[in-house]
Amino acid sequence: MKTLLLTGSTGFIGKKFLEFYNSNGWRVVTLGRDSTCDIFWDLDNREIVTSNLENNISRIIHCASINEVEINHSIQNTYDANVTLTRQLCDLAIKNNIKEFIYISTFHVYGKYEGKISTTLPCQPISDYGLTHYLSEEIIKNCFMNANISSLVLRPTNVYGLPSSLSAFNRWTLVPFGFIKEAIDNRKITLKSSGKQLRNFVDFENLLYDNFVHKKFKIVDIFGGDTLSVLEFANKISQQLFEQYNLKIEVIIPDKNKIINSEKILVFDNELKREILGNLDDFIYNFSNDYIGSQKNK
Repeated sequence: MKTLLLTGSTGFIGKKFLEFYNSNGWRVVTLGRDSTCDIFWDLDNREIVTSNLENNISRIIHCASINEVEINHSIQNTYDANVTLTRQLCDLAIKNNIKEFIYISTFHVYGKYEGKISTTLPCQPISDYGLTHYLSEEIIKNCFMNANISSLVLRPTNVYGLPSSLSAFNRWTLVPFGFIKEAIDNRKITLKSSGKQLRNFVDFENLLYDNFVHKKFKIVDIFGGDTLSVLEFANKISQQLFEQYNLKIEVIIPDKNKIINSEKILVFDNELKREILGNLDDFIYNFSNDYIGSQKNK
């Protein structure tokens, strides 16, 4: 049986990885700040407590990070959790002869949200969230330069997928989930801007990419087949909830007079000819059903 060392297992993406690898016959060892993790990472001392670490780990998946909302609470904790932990995991991988390392980064490392996106573009992050992920990418590349370790950096866009447990889910600031929740709870979706900015949405299934038949360090953009403006996405939810439940959802825009038609594009270069999985309409339908069902059971 292969063993996976997983960070971020209590988060949305981490839980999805945990479920997938468990169901596919892997033993999963979790590492993080939560008391439920098998191995504790002490944020105060910035140390990995490795007394329970096994020597036969085949792969590390590192998806733990302080998210774009919590990042404002403490810059020091942000850089410790998003950067220092990555460096320590690299040392751990080298010391324990772990052959495969997957890092879940973000498309925010590019610092641009329009035009053609490709891994050949220079990274110019404009936020601490993007910057800390870019720094981690560089740490991985440099640490493993002379090590016999294959590393894969995945840069997802806006990830959606059905949470394993709605009662434990807490990432309502993510647009795919927050818009649906507000629409069902309040019969409205409130935009914080004009809504003309473009967003690409990608199903979690695409993050299961693990093709290690490549040079030692590889970066892959993980994007979906749906690129919409935020306003278009809100209107899509409004229309679908009306068709599903006859719910009339109002989309509220701060100042309609300031909205102008945008000619901007957002295109990702599918250089690997990767099959794109997932259907955004199906997600809206299924997540709406799950959320309404969870409210009835309260």
